[in-house]
Amino acid sequence: MPYSLTNNLTPDDIASLRIRVIRPYVTLAALTWVIHDYCECGGLQRFTVMINSEVIDGDIVVTLEDEVTHYWVGDHLIPSISRRPGVGAYFFYWMRYYTIFLVLFDTLDFRVFPGPKTTTASAVLTVISLWSVEVIMQVRIYILYNRSKRVAFVNGTLFVISIGFFVWVKVDNALHAIGRRPQRGNCSNGDTRWAQWLPATVFELVLFGMAVYKSLVSYAAKVKLNGRLPLSAILLHGNIVYFFVVACVLVLSNLMLVCATHIPYMGLGLFHATLGIATCRMLIHLRKFSSENLEGGPAEGPMSLPNIEVDLHSAEDVR
Repeated sequence: MPYSLTNNLTPDDIASLRIRVIRPYVTLAALTWVIHDYCECGGLQRFTVMINSEVIDGDIVVTLEDEVTHYWVGDHLIPSISRRPGVGAYFFYWMRYYTIFLVLFDTLDFRVFPGPKTTTASAVLTVISLWSVEVIMQVRIYILYNRSKRVAFVNGTLFVISIGFFVWVKVDNALHAIGRRPQRGNCSNGDTRWAQWLPATVFELVLFGMAVYKSLVSYAAKVKLNGRLPLSAILLHGNIVYFFVVACVLVLSNLMLVCATHIPYMGLGLFHATLGIATCRMLIHLRKFSSENLEGGPAEGPMSLPNIEVDLHSAEDVR
């Protein structure tokens, strides 16, 4: 009987099921992914999350342990860390907990308060997350290019242009929309909603190209000082993969939104989870990598200087 019912479904019925089923469950999977990233397999304790009669096994403290070790400050929490949080720490806290908020919002969006106003709010919250990621990427490019004011000015100008284009497309769609607004989950091939993400995608590809170029021409990244990698190598170490992930997510989201692929549009939950997890793991990796290679390892404390090793046999030969 179920088989015959499935065969009797029309293309419109299948499209409706894809809209009503795929996005909520993909968003639920994104929420599970974010929770799992915050938790650890085989960790201190296990918990069970019951959502839609599905049991999802999770565990506590995957990246939370790294967050405590490398970002939480204060003598009453970690005696070995007495420094104040810097700009990077605030970026990390923002992306970490704003991502959790976004994915929770996406999950409740389908079940508690669905509607056109929620769709607009979701788009605004999404672009805030994307702009935050692009600010972090600009800071990394700025440091990679030896704090070049020219590079910072060019990237800042492109960033402002992308923001202005997004706002213009958003307002233009609201004022000059023709026909009914596409339903939630439908592809945006009847209006220009898809175009609002193009400037951010192009700008991210520009930043990705700058990181690739710097990694190809940088000689300093290949030179070790006292057996440790320089700061440029630390920055380049995670830039390529991180920038590539963000570029792939943006390109795939644009293709799904305009129905250019056979992959159905999965909503913004997976987009939020991927950007947030990739950014937070990149920042954690940078903090851990710099601590191990520039500060003499975590056991020596954050302010310790690297030891200079001298080969006594070589010194005798020189004499």
